[in-house]
Amino acid sequence: MSDLHPPSQPPAPEPKAPTSRPPPLAGADNVARLQTIAAAALGLALIAIPLYLWRRPRSESPPVTSALTTQSPTSDAGPPDASASVESPPGPVVSLSDPKVMECHDTGSRRTRPEDCDHLPAVEKGLATAITASASCLPSSAGGGTLVYMVDASFARKRHPIELTVPKDGRALKNAHGASATAAIGGCLASVKDGLKSVALDGVAHAHARYKVAITATYPAPTSSP
Repeated sequence: MSDLHPPSQPPAPEPKAPTSRPPPLAGADNVARLQTIAAAALGLALIAIPLYLWRRPRSESPPVTSALTTQSPTSDAGPPDASASVESPPGPVVSLSDPKVMECHDTGSRRTRPEDCDHLPAVEKGLATAITASASCLPSSAGGGTLVYMVDASFARKRHPIELTVPKDGRALKNAHGASATAAIGGCLASVKDGLKSVALDGVAHAHARYKVAITATYPAPTSSP
């Protein structure tokens, strides 16, 4: 009888290696990383845009707004009339010659040639302004003409340091003669004198004690109605 041996026991199964799994928070880390990148990009954009707007080239002078530029470009009124932007003075327009120093004097017997006299810019400007402001003084019946206004400015004269005259040889009216011319010239003379009241000799630079300055005013003839 043969020896009986118990069947050999099968070997115990080897333990399986644990299956690797991603950490449960890996997906959350990716989302957080993307959010961080997006926030950084947004922050850079918020900084870069204001810097660009601040440093971009801009015009040296501010835009000028006027009545001509406020018109809508789609308006059917057509291009603005250039003459409409210039206001014409009311009444007739008188033309003036350049101021001319006729005489200048010093105390004593010394005399100076007119071409060697200096000018009194403040007095000359005041006379021209007074004549222009009184352009309508000559009545239309006079028919236009020329008048020479002469200022006698004396720095030594206390009363009436500035006097105004229209010399007889400086009157040339087209249609006014005799009494009518005298009346017409007197009206213009009074009107220009009134405009000279604001002119003073105080503080005016001068090289001589007395001056005579003349401006010739040319008044246009009235236009006849059609």
